[in-house]
Amino acid sequence: MRRISVGLAAACMLLAACAPAPPATPRPTSSPVRPLGANDTEYTMRHDTVIRTYVLHAPPAIAGRKGNPVVVVLWDNGSADTAMAVGGWREKAGAEGFLVAFGQADRSLWNDGSPAGLAGRVRNGDVGYISAVINDVGRHHDIDPTRLFVAGFGHGGSLAWLAAAEMHHRLAAVATVGGHLYPDQLSAAQSKFAASLYYMVGTNDPQYPLNGGTVIAAAGAREDRAPLQRVIDRWLAGMACGSGTSTGDLAGVRTTIYPGCRAQTEMVLQTLGGHGHTWPGAVLPAGLRANDRIDATSAMWDFFKKHPKAALD
Repeated sequence: MRRISVGLAAACMLLAACAPAPPATPRPTSSPVRPLGANDTEYTMRHDTVIRTYVLHAPPAIAGRKGNPVVVVLWDNGSADTAMAVGGWREKAGAEGFLVAFGQADRSLWNDGSPAGLAGRVRNGDVGYISAVINDVGRHHDIDPTRLFVAGFGHGGSLAWLAAAEMHHRLAAVATVGGHLYPDQLSAAQSKFAASLYYMVGTNDPQYPLNGGTVIAAAGAREDRAPLQRVIDRWLAGMACGSGTSTGDLAGVRTTIYPGCRAQTEMVLQTLGGHGHTWPGAVLPAGLRANDRIDATSAMWDFFKKHPKAALD
């Protein structure tokens, strides 16, 4: 009996060795981590060998709908929670019917092309993170590839602007409150842009002085920034825009529109007299608004609606 048992065992082992291996279970590229409230879910994914997260707000209006717009929001301090609490983007998404993804920075600092943002990071890795977030949103919902947008504030605005340069073949439009474009991070191949840009800044913003100067940037680093108009002029040249037309000063808000840019895009530059380093229209803890002359979230969404992606020249 023992010989028979050993023989059967050996035969079973041989058959098992020859049998085809069961198909491997595919590893999910992202998975819900936790629900955060009505229509909010935090997702996790691996990007540049680092585990990254973002929060997706999917209002009921888009349930089962095809071709949904996507707005990726990047906050100054890199916090998705702050962006959700302050900017009013969830309320706007619910009213207008679009998906909004709130980015979360690695180690609370965006790789926005600045010296502090580049320290110890893959060069411009957070531009790839934005692309990865959009791809991941598309795994959960049907999205419109002609209506992909990024909105940023401060360092998040710098990253959004950099994304407009490096992802201009994919993004339709970008809007920022503050932010700086670091020219040395752009290669010669990225000198022709084709994404609409809405740039809003306060005349009293100490982080993004209109006339340039030394500022205390992320992580306490001192940084010399060029005058804003010089940076804007480089962008306008890259977009091949026409001359700007200004509305003049309306309640301290001056808007200059540069039309006729490449691939049916345009740029809007808006300065807010006396405004500092806050999100215009944000509700402050005391119930007051950071700026009662303009609501940045509403203005940006209106801009996005007017600028879907057109065919490139």
